Amino acid sequence: MPHDVTLLRDIALGIVFAALVAHVARVIRQPLILGYIAGGVLLSPRLGLGLVTSVESIELISEIGLILLLFIIGLEIDLRELRRLGRSMLALGVGQFVINALLGLLFFGWLGYRPGGGNFDLLYLAIVISLSSTLIVVKLLRDKFELKVLSGR
Repeated sequence: MPHDVTLLRDIALGIVFAALVAHVARVIRQPLILGYIAGGVLLSPRLGLGLVTSVESIELISEIGLILLLFIIGLEIDLRELRRLGRSMLALGVGQFVINALLGLLFFGWLGYRPGGGNFDLLYLAIVISLSSTLIVVKLLRDKFELKVLSGR
């Protein structure tokens, strides 16, 4: 099957599974993000049904998803409100990033990743975990319509 057709099929499967599992998550009163993760696991070649097997498709779909998520976060940012909240917001954001990155370093170090010798896997993984945790929280707040209230900012 040509790569373009495989990619379109994998995207369609992802959308269908995300919708189905999101519906189940709503019915059992769970956050949508858990449903989306479960849908991805169900499609995965290693843990799930193996319906999506193309590594290239998985990488491209994940890049597109990350770009769209960051774009949506950019749409939600109110620069005037951010300026008004000022230093406290900056301190909280930097603090949250640093704490999550340190926890990521500890966790991945515990899993056996070691720094040194030009190998930056441990650092990359810790930073990705720190950034993705922020994105997940923003997505949860957006789903609950709490981005505009003080506690959600």
